[in-house]
Amino acid sequence: MIQFSGFDILLERIVSSGTLARAISEVFSLSIDRIGVIGIDDLPPDSSKSDIACVCSILSGDFPFLVSISTVTRDVAAMAEIELAQRLAVVLDVSLLLEFPGNDPYLMWYVTPTKPPEKVGIDPDLHERDAYRIQHSISDEENDI
Repeated sequence: MIQFSGFDILLERIVSSGTLARAISEVFSLSIDRIGVIGIDDLPPDSSKSDIACVCSILSGDFPFLVSISTVTRDVAAMAEIELAQRLAVVLDVSLLLEFPGNDPYLMWYVTPTKPPEKVGIDPDLHERDAYRIQHSISDEENDI
């Protein structure tokens, strides 16, 4: 059985599957034919041919494009999620949200192509409706992390 590990990112805009595949290929330094990109309702690609599978969903809010990135290559999975998110933000020239480690579902990393990642709180009411909007920035002192 193939074991996947991965993470989700939320992009501030929708990108084409080809653009996403090229960006993932560049960030992970893999051939584009080793990347599978599908919509949530599509049939999954042949997993024996992909080292990375991306499942895309359209949501609402300020970050309407959910990309679930799953890896099967150990070296790829070992890379830090925040580093990968930063590289994707630069390659796609897009801001994005990435889950912050821990138990708070309303705390996320806000990653832009030009600034260091920032901890932010998202609107909990919108989150319950699968919409994402930054509510406020969180300093290390406020959050005790």
